[in-house]
Amino acid sequence: MSDNHKEYEEEEREQPASKRRKTNVDETSPFGALGHDLLVKVVRFLDWKRALIFARVSKNFKEAAQRAKIPRGILRVSTCEIGERLGEIGEVFPAIEGVVVRDFPRVDRPTPLNLYLAKLGTFLNLKELDLSNWSSRFRLVGSYSALQPLHKLQSLNISNNGDFRFNLGVLSAFPYLKHFSARWCSLLMGDLKDLGHLCDHLETLELDRCESVTGSLGDMANFTALKILSLSYCRSVRGGIRAIKPGQFASLRQLDISETRIYGGQPIEAISDDAVLASAWHRLFTTLPSLEETDSWRGLHSADNLDDPYTSVWIGSLDDSSPEFYYSALFSSSAGDRIRPPLDLYLCRVGPRFGYRWGSSGGIGWPVTKMIWLDTEPRPGDIGYEKYRSGLEMLEVEDNESCTFTDLRKPPSEEEYLTRMHECGMQTRRSVLRLRLLRMPPLDDDFSFLEDGL
Repeated sequence: MSDNHKEYEEEEREQPASKRRKTNVDETSPFGALGHDLLVKVVRFLDWKRALIFARVSKNFKEAAQRAKIPRGILRVSTCEIGERLGEIGEVFPAIEGVVVRDFPRVDRPTPLNLYLAKLGTFLNLKELDLSNWSSRFRLVGSYSALQPLHKLQSLNISNNGDFRFNLGVLSAFPYLKHFSARWCSLLMGDLKDLGHLCDHLETLELDRCESVTGSLGDMANFTALKILSLSYCRSVRGGIRAIKPGQFASLRQLDISETRIYGGQPIEAISDDAVLASAWHRLFTTLPSLEETDSWRGLHSADNLDDPYTSVWIGSLDDSSPEFYYSALFSSSAGDRIRPPLDLYLCRVGPRFGYRWGSSGGIGWPVTKMIWLDTEPRPGDIGYEKYRSGLEMLEVEDNESCTFTDLRKPPSEEEYLTRMHECGMQTRRSVLRLRLLRMPPLDDDFSFLEDGL
């Protein structure tokens, strides 16, 4: 510092406060000398619009606003005014970690979403972004390319936005993404291989009814953190559960591949596929003991049924386009239920033992075929043996009370089905008391089958 500058500073200190030069902190202002904690208390009484004005006064005021107003947490964008000022909000409150854009008032004019998304780049710490259900309020125009600057994003939900074009390749901009949901996004494009950079981070992938997405189930096999995989109605995704090897899908807890072309999803093309299909699901359950209840897997490994000695889950139904399919629901119970042929395949657990059988959707009293076991029978003294014996007793009761085809390994022909249903209709009221003594769900005392249009 020069001697002249030192003399200038000394002269300034000798001047009265009213004549000193102005600095970054205006000490003559009635607000300039306020303590930082007091400023924070003041701004807490302001709504978000006044807080933005408050933050423009000075650097100290901006810091106070950042401390007082949503320093972290979720910003819910529910009005057009908030959406239009997202950029300013992000600059004043850069520590916001989540933005939920929903519940906008309905408008008729097309709304360029990029006008809002481009402003999200000011949210430098954004980790969660929920843009689901925009199409219910807006006729949207544009794409999601404006999301690419959000490198810290961990959760992205764009579900129910059928009007937008989005490519899975865009997700390469988010190296830390854990959760991605894009259900009912008909214009979603890309291949599952585009997600390879997320193999160590992605925990949730929901692409239901994204029929243009391509790839194979095996593309996700080595995603070590993946817990939820939902690909229902993704008809361009191929592969099969038979190819899953030990160590793959190590963290998977929920799986939905219904209505896909993935082998193991339903419908079932031919009755002869039952053994291979059931064995594949059996291996999957034994390989992935953490697999939980989903829409397609009710009960087998859910917490409420782990102690049940006998449970079964639906694998799929015979495709109605198969030459082996027939529909002869000519019988109904007193409740008016239609009884379908046993063309649904079930994976069953009796104690620790697995098996499969064909049946029809419903409860006790509905047609079933013989149980085909997939592993060896437990012996006395083995772990789970007592539960296995209890499960066998329940299974026996179910067989006795059903319009049973337990002498058949495969579903009956249509002619045999109709013949046996007539015979069964005279026997279904037996042993109702026995069911109740075993604490099974009680049946209607008048559970009889009625001939309908034969």
